[in-house]
This record gives sequence, C-alpha cells and structure tokens, in this order.
Amino acid sequence: NFMKRNIFLTLTLSCCLLIACTTDANMPESPKNYVSFFPSEAPARASDTKFENGDQIGVYAMKDNGNVTAGQIGYTNYANNMPYQYIENSKFTPMGNGIELPSDGSKLYYYAIYPYSTLSSSNFTFEVWTDQTAYNHYTTSDLMIAYTTSSSDKENINLSFSHCLSKVIISPKNFNAVYSFTLKDMYYKANVNLNYKTFTNTGNKATIKMCSNGTNSFKAIVPPQTITDGMMFGYMECNEGNYNITASGNIELQAGKQTEIIVYANESRGQKHFFAIQKP
Repeated sequence: NFMKRNIFLTLTLSCCLLIACTTDANMPESPKNYVSFFPSEAPARASDTKFENGDQIGVYAMKDNGNVTAGQIGYTNYANNMPYQYIENSKFTPMGNGIELPSDGSKLYYYAIYPYSTLSSSNFTFEVWTDQTAYNHYTTSDLMIAYTTSSSDKENINLSFSHCLSKVIISPKNFNAVYSFTLKDMYYKANVNLNYKTFTNTGNKATIKMCSNGTNSFKAIVPPQTITDGMMFGYMECNEGNYNITASGNIELQAGKQTEIIVYANESRGQKHFFAIQKP
C-alpha cells in the first residue's frame, strides 16, 4: 500500500508540473494593441485617387505634456519615424513594432510623412525621382504630410494628408502622337522643414523624365520653382520629330498646387517654333 501511494503521488506531481509548464511558459503572448491610422480620401496621394495597399508612411508621436503643440515634432518624442503600411484598402498598421498608448494615460499628438524614409526628421532634404516614367517612381515623389490638431488617447486615429511639392501636367495641343516629355534644368531636391511647413528647392538641377498621364499628356512631381520666360525647359518626342520647348512667360510651380502647361507650335518664316504657357 505504501508503494502504491508513492507512485500515485509521483504521478500527481508530474501532472501538476506538466500543467504548470503548459499554462505559463508555452502560452503565446497576447498581441499588443498598436495605434492604427485611417487616411481621409481627399486629397489622396499622387495617384489622384487614394492610398494603395503597400504604401508606407513614417509616424512620429509626441506626448501632450504642455511642451508640444499640434503640428510640431519635438526634440524628445514618444515615437520617432515608426514605419506603417497601408493594408486592406482602409488603414495604416505597423510594419513590426508600432506605437502603443502610454501606460501613464498621456494623450499623444501625431505627425505622419509619405513616403516613408529612414532619412526623415523635422528638417531634412527630400529628392524626387529624376526618372518618373515608372508609376511608382512618380507616386513616391509625392511628398505628403499629415498631423493631428488635438491630442488623443484613442487607438484609431484619422489623418488628413496634404501635398507639399508641385504637380506639373504637360498638355501638348494639336499633335497626333506624343511619345515622351522631359523637363530640363529642374530642381529635384527640396529642403523640408516640417515644423515651419516650408518646402523649398535646393541643390543642383537635373532633367526629369515625366510619367504618362494618358494620351498626349504627361505628369511629374517637382519641388516648388519658377520656369522663367524664355527658358528652354522641355524636350518633346513625337511622331513629327523631337523638339525643345521654350517658356512663353513665367510659369510658377507652387507647393501643394497643380499646374497645367500647354505646349503649342508657332510657325514663323516657314519654321515651327514650340512654346509653352501656364494654363490659367
């Protein structure tokens, strides 16, 4: 009887140890509750419609401690440039670790930047692609920002994005088939100050190959700048030949604005000259 009691006690202890091991050490951790971001539809990204699955933003979070105000990135932030990705055609969720609400109950301000870049900060240099013929090069040249105007302790945050650079549309008139359009001597870098909301051209100039915008139309994103009267700023390839394009009057490319440029031919003394004007 003593032996039987000994075996029974040993089995009981083994079962208890097994249960304890299963319930404590091997149980998966519950998923963390990260903040998600929901973008408004207008204005959207450079696609002119909406964000697409896979688009990435960087998000900053600042504690509302009386030292940080809306639309400002602080020196010591609660979260710095956390990468988030658009999914399910609805929201941005973290790519790995995300932003958790503070355990002390503090509310947060947010500042988001599209496209995501490891170089982003409150003051940095942004480059557009000099070859925007590929659609994703065009869309990831479209620098956009969004920030909350009040602090929040919610896990679902709405963001309203705005465009920072200039969108250019080239519209050649009375041409049968235009194959490509290249912008010449254009600034392609911008100094970005997120706290002051300034976006100014800087650095050297380059040629920028434009993206197709449908039949005989082209588009590109560039830093704000002025195409001056008489400047030979474009090169057009079409079925009639290849032509340099000269500005007729100043053409202002402003931050957050879309500018359409009309290209036309003017015949003088038996020769065609090609000019461009800013559409009113």
